[in-house]
Formats: sequence, structure tokens, C-alpha cells
Amino acid sequence: GDVQEPIHLVEHRYPVGNAQFSLDGELLAISGWPDLQFWRTSDLTKLGTPLRAAPANEFSADGMRMAFAPGGTTSIALLDTTTMQIVRTLPKKASQATHFGFSHDGRLLASFDWDCNLELWRTESDDGPYAAHRTGVRDSGRFTFSPDDSLLAVGCVNGTVHVLRTSDGEVIQTLHTLRFPEPVFLANGVLAAPAWSRVHFWDLTASPLPELALPDDFLARVLEFDRSGDFLAVGSEGELRLWTLQPSPKLGHIIPMPGCAIALTWLKEEKQFMAFSDDGSLSMVEPRTGRAASMGKVGRGFGLAASLSPDGRVLVWFNRQWPFKQRLDDRHQAHVFDTRTGESKSIGLTLSAAFRPDSQRLARGAADWKVRLYDPNAPTNSPIKEVGFSGWVEGVAYSPDGNLLAVCVMGNTLHLYDLGQDCDIGSVRTTSVQANLVRFSADGSLLAVAGPLREGGHAVELWHVDPRQGLFASGVCLR
Repeated sequence: GDVQEPIHLVEHRYPVGNAQFSLDGELLAISGWPDLQFWRTSDLTKLGTPLRAAPANEFSADGMRMAFAPGGTTSIALLDTTTMQIVRTLPKKASQATHFGFSHDGRLLASFDWDCNLELWRTESDDGPYAAHRTGVRDSGRFTFSPDDSLLAVGCVNGTVHVLRTSDGEVIQTLHTLRFPEPVFLANGVLAAPAWSRVHFWDLTASPLPELALPDDFLARVLEFDRSGDFLAVGSEGELRLWTLQPSPKLGHIIPMPGCAIALTWLKEEKQFMAFSDDGSLSMVEPRTGRAASMGKVGRGFGLAASLSPDGRVLVWFNRQWPFKQRLDDRHQAHVFDTRTGESKSIGLTLSAAFRPDSQRLARGAADWKVRLYDPNAPTNSPIKEVGFSGWVEGVAYSPDGNLLAVCVMGNTLHLYDLGQDCDIGSVRTTSVQANLVRFSADGSLLAVAGPLREGGHAVELWHVDPRQGLFASGVCLR
């Protein structure tokens, strides 16, 4: 557009570090180390004398108060903007505040400092903070209170958005974006956060979010539930971990494995897990005792990922590689291998694969945004059905009755697809992991999702599922 000349030019003594209007536009605060100066916008008249202050400051919603960090101290000053007098000094310790945020009614103040401390204050009290939370992140973005002031959301430069309950300061949700989120609550209670080239939206009252986190310090390569839903087996580099889920989740046995466990299946007759490692070896694992027995090798070693049919007779193995990282060749094809005869066939580039519980169907997720269904026992490699999604299909799993398909797209969205009705009946975004593995429990009530955490480390999330409504209900997250 045309270059426009400024209406007014305001001179300030020092380089400007921050300038902001009050909500009603009647006041303008300009800070430049070490001064904070107020101006009346109607006639550009200076109000009061300059205050010695750091650049961090914030108006209350009614414009009657301003919080700022006085120069040379770590305390917080509350200024009455009608009299230009400091009416309260909050005894902040540690380091100086870098960001502030008022609740809508002005009774609460949030502050963030150089030592990663997020603190909540009551503006009508001279006491210290009534709640504090250490984020572990050196810089924070925007503060935003929910319309009823019951929640506070704060964005951090690493992409996380912490949601706190203002009554006690407890972090009740941690959401994830790309980087530099600027969260803001909309009038209807939806939380929005522009972050780089995207805007994220969360309905915190309706969106299902995990409830519990358990520690894990390795990258899960494969997941599988037992028939009764009492155990969850998690395979990784050199070991298999068995979680006991009843009466509450607890890490049980840690079993050394040859190579990296990349495929698991529960054999209901033997009541054991069959594990396949990337060196080509098969093992039988008893979950209650943690005993493992080798069944020998079915080959010299296969790809980086694999899936075993529930009857243990068919194995599909593949290299989970992104198509743009290197030139495609036969190594990136998925191969269906008959463990009895040793025969194999190729079915194309694959990122994920799963068998139907009756072993008569194989679902293959690919980088072309499609899931293809095959008959693994057919002599040809032509798909029976194709279903399209909105991104790379990094995880796929059948429900116990074989009617539903759980699909993980682009690492952050779970879809529930009804194969009988041929429609997507529910979706939800993961909150912690960049998911690339997904599995149903034996009764279909739980969905396990695993992958690296966006902020570093790895996690396994458990989600409650209501297949009748096709909706993900609030669930459990294993970190």
C-alpha cells in the first residue's frame, strides 16, 4: 500500500524498548531503559515524571493500574494511572520480571522472570506470590487469562503453551505448537495460539486431553497389549519393557532383546508375546514372569520397522524413511514375509503397517497420504481398498473387532475410521508426543500412542476410546 506519514511523532529521551496503549486508548506508556514515561493520547501531554523502570510493563484491563519492574530491584510496582502514584509494591524475589499479565478483573497478576519462574500474585495484597511454577524455559511469550479468569495460558519460545489453574497455580495442561506461540483466549473460551506460520486452536472444555504421565527414557519402536488388557509391551533398542496396567500403570519387567524389537504380537493360545527384532530373530516373552525364549531367526535381518500378524504366520517389514530424504529404491519397499515358507512379496513404500485381529487383512500407511488394505495371503500385491487422509500416515491400527481403524497422521492427529461405513468418525490432536505408533487394547477401550516428545525425550500416551460414538474420551498419558 501507500506509505503513510505518522499522525504524531513522540520524542523519548532514551531508545524505546517497549510502547503500549491502555485498553481504552487514552494512555500511552513508553519505556526505554532506564525510564518509563506516560502520555495522554488526546493531546500528547506527558503525565507525571519519568519512572526508573525496566522495559517490562503491562496495563490492567480497565487502564487504572500498571505493573512494572522498578529499576535496580526485583520487586513489582503497581501504579495508579489516575494519580501516577505507586499504590503497592509486591515483594518479588529471585530475578527481575520480564513479562506481566493482568486478569480481566484486575485482581490477579502473572509475572515471568529471567530464572524461568512463573508467579501469580493477588494485586490487593502485599504478600508474596500465592503460586509459582518453574517452566524451565528462559523466555516467555504472551500471558492470557480465560474469560472467567479461572485459567492462565502462557506461551514459551520452545513452542509449549502451559495452562494453569489460577486458584492454586497448578499446571493442568501442556499444549504444543511449533515455536514462539502467542496464546490468547477468545470470548467463547477457545484458546488460540499463532505460532510461526500456523494458528492452533483448543477447546479446553471439549477437547480430550491426557490425564496422567509416567516416565520413560527411551524411544518406543513398537507397542502391543495382551488379550486381557493387563499388560502393555513396549519394544526399543536392545530391550522390551512390560507395563502392568492393573490396578494402576506400573513398569514391570525389563527384558534384554537381541537387536531392536520392531514387531510384537500377542498369541492368545500361548498367552505370550511374540517379538521380532531387526536382526531377524523371533522370541517368546511371558509377561508375568518376564521370561524370554528364543525361537531362532527367520532371516538375516530386516528393516527398521515391522508388524506381525496375530497368528504369527505373516510378517511385514519395511524401512520407515521419508521420501524426500534420499532416493527411493527397493530398501524402502514393504515386504510381506511368510514365516512358514520363507516366501515374500513387495507392496510398496511404507511408513506404518498393522494386521486385522483375524490376520486376514493388512493395513499399510504411506507417505502419499493413503492407507491401503491388502489380503496378506493373496498371491498378488494389489490393494483391496484405499483411504485418503490429510498427511503422511505414520501409524495405523485395527480395533479388536476389525471394524475401526486408528490412523496417526503427520505425527499429531489421530483419526478413527469406520471401515464398514467408510467414513472418518472422530479425530483428536496428541498433546505431548509426535506420534508414530498406535495400538488398540484387547477390548478396544484404550489406544496407545508413542513417539518423541516435542520438547525432547520420549513418551507413550494412553487414550480412552468410545468406539460406539467414534469419539476419543479423556485418557491417560504415559511419559
